[in-house]
Amino acid sequence: DSATNASSGDSATNASSGNSATNASSGNSATNASRGDSAKNEMKGAYSVSVDAGHEGRAKGKIGCWFCRSEWQRSDDAWKPLHVEAFYIDGQKVKEDTWYMLKDKKLTEVK
Repeated sequence: DSATNASSGDSATNASSGNSATNASSGNSATNASRGDSAKNEMKGAYSVSVDAGHEGRAKGKIGCWFCRSEWQRSDDAWKPLHVEAFYIDGQKVKEDTWYMLKDKKLTEVK
């Protein structure tokens, strides 16, 4: 839990599985992956990809990056995936350097 991963080289890879983890990459074509709840994945380099399979994960990045977010719901005493979707940061529909998460199956800006 609360792990922090950072990389600055091109094509770097960061991964975490604990809650409240932070992954950041500044190199181009980097990949970030997380599974824990409330993880943050930040892409500072171009053409990077972030995938988060945990509840209430957040991502932000530069134009040209992709991120995948997941939303979970509590059902029958277990957490179950509700919605998963990928997004392209184009600077218009999805803004650069803005934190996003899925909420009610919609991409939502968060602070």
